[in-house]
Amino acid sequence: MKKLLLLCLMLISLISFVSCAKLDIPEGEIKEFVSKFNGEDAYMNVHYGKSYIENTHYEGDYRKGDNKVLGKHTSLAYFDKRNDMYYHYLETNASGNYVGEGARYNFSHQQTLCYSKSDGSNLYVEQKTDGKNDEMNYDLDDVIKSVQNFFYSEVSGGYHTGGVYYGDYIISNISKYYKHFTLNDDKTELTFEINISTPTEEGNEILNCHKFVVNEHGLIVSVYTIAYYIFDDVITQTLVTEMNCDYVSEFEKITKL
Repeated sequence: MKKLLLLCLMLISLISFVSCAKLDIPEGEIKEFVSKFNGEDAYMNVHYGKSYIENTHYEGDYRKGDNKVLGKHTSLAYFDKRNDMYYHYLETNASGNYVGEGARYNFSHQQTLCYSKSDGSNLYVEQKTDGKNDEMNYDLDDVIKSVQNFFYSEVSGGYHTGGVYYGDYIISNISKYYKHFTLNDDKTELTFEINISTPTEEGNEILNCHKFVVNEHGLIVSVYTIAYYIFDDVITQTLVTEMNCDYVSEFEKITKL
């Protein structure tokens, strides 16, 4: 499981990190669309939203149906920074080989809730892990950082990564993979779709079928990725990742765990 996850991350990282400063692509609607991407602008101009991620690890080729689920992970997040308030909620569930020693998580269920007025008043922080309260020492800066991390958690040399903002990732890769990008008819969403086959150290293969859609801010609308681990021309494992984000629909805030 760990090796498959690592290889899938490596596959995605292969499509990465050319200069963010130049868009060496044909003039036209795609270039005009991508040229507007800016991490700080996305953070400033999008005020609330939610994301849902689901990773499912199957034995064999899941398309054949009735395959054994080896592990599953889901993550639901909300943020809101309107009305002089910063708000963030995160709920994570994990099962099977996503949990345990050496796995991605050491818990099955965790909820984290934090919010505060912009002056630091009305501060509320709570976290529960498998039903037990965790000790949390948050201040206003931590709450603001939690909201910002929804968009991106790292900035290096102007490159934003680690959240739903994919704008810099696209700018860094579109020159090389231009033919894999398409705009919808309304010119409101950009889609990237590609299949990559990568050999493993053991001489086997990881086939990664990857697709994502972003909006005019460079924020993820959806992701759908299937990674097949192929051994002696037989699919022995499948990892399916689905992600959906919404920055328009209202949601009911959880105010206490």
